[in-house]
Amino acid sequence: MFCVLAAALALCGCSGMPEGAVVGSIDGMESDILIVRQIPLNKSSIRYDTIAPYSGEKVVFVKSITEPTEVTLISSSLSKFDIDRPSFIAIPGDRLVVEGEIIDGISVVSVKGSSVFGSDYAKVESEAVPLKKEYNSAHEVRNDQRIRRAYDQITALRARYITSHPQSPLSIYYLSEMHRDSVLKMFPSLLTPSGTDMLATMLYGSLASRYNHDQKVQREIEMVSVGRPFVDFNSTVRPAGKPFNLAKAIKGKKAVLYFWGTWCDNGDIDKMVRLSEQHPDIAIIAVNYGDDDASIKEALTKKGVAAKWTAVAGGNDGKAIASTYKADGYPYAVAIDSNGNIAKRSLNITDEFINFVKSMK
Repeated sequence: MFCVLAAALALCGCSGMPEGAVVGSIDGMESDILIVRQIPLNKSSIRYDTIAPYSGEKVVFVKSITEPTEVTLISSSLSKFDIDRPSFIAIPGDRLVVEGEIIDGISVVSVKGSSVFGSDYAKVESEAVPLKKEYNSAHEVRNDQRIRRAYDQITALRARYITSHPQSPLSIYYLSEMHRDSVLKMFPSLLTPSGTDMLATMLYGSLASRYNHDQKVQREIEMVSVGRPFVDFNSTVRPAGKPFNLAKAIKGKKAVLYFWGTWCDNGDIDKMVRLSEQHPDIAIIAVNYGDDDASIKEALTKKGVAAKWTAVAGGNDGKAIASTYKADGYPYAVAIDSNGNIAKRSLNITDEFINFVKSMK
């Protein structure tokens, strides 16, 4: 069982720094806007504080901490990916000094005075720099295989630390950030905390909550994965306002659920227009998000598909349907074959997706 060190590390040499619960600076982030994201561990609320531009001097990141809080530093000097943004736990009563630098575009920080991190955090995260660079590079080109491989390597690095430091609070923090499958594989008993102090209780609770949420999301993803029957839904035809039922609309037909908005179009609408013109046997169910009836009508009339497509939802309703089908971006498309099974999913309307739909049975 993991336990948390009872005493905080002594904080040394803080003269001249401004007062605050978390202070410090990171070399390479001078003259920049720094955003501090605070997430109380026992709540879902998030608070953002923007720090004015500075020039390398010591600055106050967080003025007061009233409960265990996860703090993340966000800056345009840092990668846009959460995996390499500095995050750490701040505890009421601790005064943390954050020091660090940017190495090859990746931030590496140490957190002095922390009863959670100590000096180990900077060491582990320094070793992870090349892996984080690979993760970011893979994201830029949307290479899922490389993304997963880099993520697994980062997880394995942190897992080695956990295994060799079973009583470190940093181990608990890493576990709370890991994917549930990785955690269960290593330490299945972690989901049943007992007799721990405040920090461990909060982190265990966060871990259990994330685990339960991830399980729910995973079940929902499996329900709309390729090979599964489509999930029916009711909506409203736009702009006509007539009731709509997916099962009735596509019974015995090949269909495409097209999640779209007039605010996001890189030629994807034109690709879907050509598909509907060349293959009128394919039902195009255009699930709109964010547009009002007038905008939907104007867009479909302009494209000449007002009579060919069935436009549904609109406003926020389209977002709910997108959530059901786990469309993780716009535009998004889900192909359904004539047997009512989900045949293919695609973020963006790629030529590969269009060709697949044309050959779909």
